[in-house]
Amino acid sequence: MKESNSNSAKADVEGIKKDIESLVSRLRNLKGKSGDILDEQLGNFIIRYGTL
Repeated sequence: MKESNSNSAKADVEGIKKDIESLVSRLRNLKGKSGDILDEQLGNFIIRYGTL
């Protein structure tokens, strides 16, 4: 059961990452140059939480 919960949590994290990537893409389209900053922040997020 514990392994199932762990797999579910990992799937949730992956879903959240994809949502954030989508939001970054949308914001980049709206903000132009700030896209580079958003890419950097997304990279930092993935580095910090990517191993969950």
